[in-house]
Amino acid sequence: MKTANEPRAVHADVEIVDRVLRGDVQAYGTLVERYERAVLAAVLSVVRDAHAAQDVVQDVFVDCYTRLGSLRDGSRFGPWLLKAARREAVHASRRAHRMRIERSDATGWGASAMDELV
Repeated sequence: MKTANEPRAVHADVEIVDRVLRGDVQAYGTLVERYERAVLAAVLSVVRDAHAAQDVVQDVFVDCYTRLGSLRDGSRFGPWLLKAARREAVHASRRAHRMRIERSDATGWGASAMDELV
């Protein structure tokens, strides 16, 4: 039952999450549309690369869809999703940093090679 003090979106998220969990796969698209800009903003603030951020956003929505059954309170979908997005963005940023280091080491332009140039 809705009260006057509770926002409509909270109830809508609960209802949509419930529909998805009952098998309405199309309902998840409503949640994606509702949160994709917020998720992208959260990811971009960490990743700082638009193409990489789009990949992370897609991964987050797929991962959260597969883990939706573990969400205990459907009204917390938004915060749960954004937390997952920030976590995945940090992981992606770390992976990209490691790849840059490995690439620079493989080409011989690591820290020791740069020290010799200076």
